Amino acid sequence: MLNILDLTHRLPGPYATKRLLHLGFKVTRIEDLHHPDPFINQELEKINPQFKNWYEELNENKNILPLDLSQESDLFQLHQILKTHQIVINSRGEHFLHQLGIDEDFCKNHQLTIINLRASKIEPHLHDLNALAQSGLLNYHLIHFTDKKFNGYFPPPFLPIAGITFGHTIAEKALSSFIKKDYGIKHLFLDEEIQNSLEHLKHHEPLALHNGKFPSYGIYQLNSANNFIAIALIEEKFWLQFITHTGLPLSISDRFSTEQKIFDTLIEFFSKHNSTSLKSLFPKPMSCLSFFNI
Repeated sequence: MLNILDLTHRLPGPYATKRLLHLGFKVTRIEDLHHPDPFINQELEKINPQFKNWYEELNENKNILPLDLSQESDLFQLHQILKTHQIVINSRGEHFLHQLGIDEDFCKNHQLTIINLRASKIEPHLHDLNALAQSGLLNYHLIHFTDKKFNGYFPPPFLPIAGITFGHTIAEKALSSFIKKDYGIKHLFLDEEIQNSLEHLKHHEPLALHNGKFPSYGIYQLNSANNFIAIALIEEKFWLQFITHTGLPLSISDRFSTEQKIFDTLIEFFSKHNSTSLKSLFPKPMSCLSFFNI
């Protein structure tokens, strides 16, 4: 059994240990009474109760121990806990570990691996939005908006993509270090950066399949302001079924066209329909057509 000690805050670290918990490992979380997780900050909770809900979801079924780490008795309890754990994930900086007396000798003596989390080599801390901006990924989100529509203010992405991706990377590194130990490869201190975890998401095109380059994969408005359809007609057979049953004057190759006239043809078609009239065009439901309201 791999025992993991969670010394992290907010989203990425707790999300990583949640993933490891689901894989069957034991997670002990230390909640420092003097520096509690910002997600359970009373001021934030008043602004938006969702932060507390996130905290509870991310840390469900973990063994949570509230400790006053400024007290010698609680610090001793922490050291006793560390003797039964193999990996520590820490997001409060190496100086915090030194304050706790967790140094290289301590790690060697107890066969302990430390994974220190940080934003980048330059920045110790970054919020999700800052990480997306500095990595260049926010460009792909912003390209869909115009100043006229939002009067100079642009809404951020719905999901904290950077934090979620970082959490997965952290969990993978923890598992990797555990497996390597079985082969005699031991690491005492490992660093993981949110900027590095985003590298594989970057590409050179501002628009791609998943964010609106082609007419066959996107969201169209129906004849009501709040009703929409999401289409994912990438495969030739589904696109062919779609244009056959709708009677649209489109070819198989048009699904990967970037010409505005193809988009306009679909925009005009969908604007004349609601979900009921569209469904009636197909002899059986198509899973690549999804209707939703906002």
